[in-house]
Amino acid sequence: MRHYLSKIIKKVLGFTGYFQLYGVPFKFLPLFNYAEKKRIWEPGGLLRGETIFDELTRRDVPYYVHDSAVNDETKLARLTADIEAQRIEFAYCSLGKLDALMHAAGTRDPSVTDLIHWYDQEVRKLIATAAEHYEEVAWYVFTDHGMHDITEGYDLIADIEKTDLRWNEDYVAFYDSTMARFWFFNDGARQTMTTLLSNHPKGRILPNEELNTEGVLFEDGMYGELIFLINPGIQMVPSFMGVKQIKGMHGYHPQDPDSASSICSNRKLPEGLTKIHQIYHLMHKELGISD
Repeated sequence: MRHYLSKIIKKVLGFTGYFQLYGVPFKFLPLFNYAEKKRIWEPGGLLRGETIFDELTRRDVPYYVHDSAVNDETKLARLTADIEAQRIEFAYCSLGKLDALMHAAGTRDPSVTDLIHWYDQEVRKLIATAAEHYEEVAWYVFTDHGMHDITEGYDLIADIEKTDLRWNEDYVAFYDSTMARFWFFNDGARQTMTTLLSNHPKGRILPNEELNTEGVLFEDGMYGELIFLINPGIQMVPSFMGVKQIKGMHGYHPQDPDSASSICSNRKLPEGLTKIHQIYHLMHKELGISD
């Protein structure tokens, strides 16, 4: 029901970006502002700042970007057609089937290996096609995150509800699959929650210094004034993202081994390439834009 209701709400509100109600209780929805109202793969897609697509449009560079509503086969076919017609100078294509499969089957299922082999073949064909139609081709193939096999589900919400704190009077929280993010209305609530979560056996509070190091500290608390990260391999169940435990999940600490992503290219990769946002600077470099 929520799946189809999400489609209706998206159409009524005119959202062009990814929208899904997931398991957020209906009575809590007015407390949260949905961030991706616009499709982030187009100019003006972010609430703050710009993307490479703003830059491409401003410089009148013809480009291909995937349509998130279609499957990976269609995305690749459309990109191949644009390459063969030499309609573009830049392409960004995000393929999502592997992510969905590992959420459902985990990382060690034989179907994951089969899909990776399929990706290998398709990407090689795409690169060969580009080499046939352009004098120079620079390509980068990268993943945006790793994946952890889930070994345990944990009900953090039950721990919070055992306190005497009152929802929307003392605090508000958003419970993701791997993080709980809190906003407070008084210092007493902040202290109670901090005490509860500081020595929690299933996870830890992320200090501002660490958030700043990872590039995700927002001084205004836009995404949470206190952020609790659950231990790797544990999924918060239930959460606002769902009520069932699944086999694979991402969203844990970047330093955890299973969070590692990968990148390969026919160009020499710069030293110190360790964070996903640095891909933006690689795109700038290929466009001949100095940072």
